[in-house]
Amino acid sequence: MQTRRLGQSSLHTSVIGLGCNGFGSRIPPDNAARVIRAALDEGVNFFDTADVYGHAGSSERILGEVLGSNRKNVLVATKFGRGLLPTARAPLSPVRFIEESLEASLKRLGTDYIDLYQLHGPSGLDSLDETDETLQRLVRSGKVRYLGYCNIGNKPFLSRLVKARSTGRERFVSLQAECSLLSPAPLLFSDLAELADAGGALLPFLALAGGMLTGLHLDRYVLPASSRLKSSPHIAERYVTEANFHRVRRLGEYAASRGRSLIELSFGWLLKNSVVPCVIAGASSPAQVATNAAAGGWTLSDEEMQDVREILLAASGLSACVLDS
Repeated sequence: MQTRRLGQSSLHTSVIGLGCNGFGSRIPPDNAARVIRAALDEGVNFFDTADVYGHAGSSERILGEVLGSNRKNVLVATKFGRGLLPTARAPLSPVRFIEESLEASLKRLGTDYIDLYQLHGPSGLDSLDETDETLQRLVRSGKVRYLGYCNIGNKPFLSRLVKARSTGRERFVSLQAECSLLSPAPLLFSDLAELADAGGALLPFLALAGGMLTGLHLDRYVLPASSRLKSSPHIAERYVTEANFHRVRRLGEYAASRGRSLIELSFGWLLKNSVVPCVIAGASSPAQVATNAAAGGWTLSDEEMQDVREILLAASGLSACVLDS
């Protein structure tokens, strides 16, 4: 599989990564193990998890156990900042919270370092000087290679990234954010240009809009019980709209006219921009892993990007999430 450099880091990630959000919760451990092994077989080298995914850190634990000796050949990204440490004890200082969160993740993952350690924000930690200083110390210790943010917004991330660059703290390299052809909030090219100029990378998740962009859910009133949309009402309420069903149909027809699938269009649209090194895609079966892995090879032309933009803007007269090259 093709790889790209992650921002200004030394890391090179497969253009399609595996999102491990459901491991140990809606995806049972045995099935999660099959998915991870399938990803390795397909050349996926980027695995994204978090300390709060699954039950009591089960996503990290499953990932660590299955990777085993393959750990040295892959990139593991995890997150902290949303809890999980015992609440019965006295409140921890920000420094101790970060330190203990990292140690707990390392133990569950069965590793002695994290390739990309991300603040799962926004939270009370994201604006504290102690947070930045502690993370930089963890980098110097060798337990963390690079740092990133998740869900804090493009503008706040840019300000943090610029500040980090100006103070010689280059290890902040990426922003993980929800972005797809159906994303509710606009992501404008000007923001991405600033991100690229600052040396940052965008890691999109929910790239298939919870399953809407697989083309399998064309009836908003009949969502499969096993679908991400069915199990995650907070995602469904953003994506399950008449305008989006119209967009999905039009986009699917357009992809088919090019001899491509809707998934290929969804990933290719994101990967058109060089600021995106990897699209994070979840999967609940080895077959889905294979489909996702094969879908990262369509390089859209400028004309095709414009066609897609017009389809998005035409749906119910609503503005779209526009990601230009």
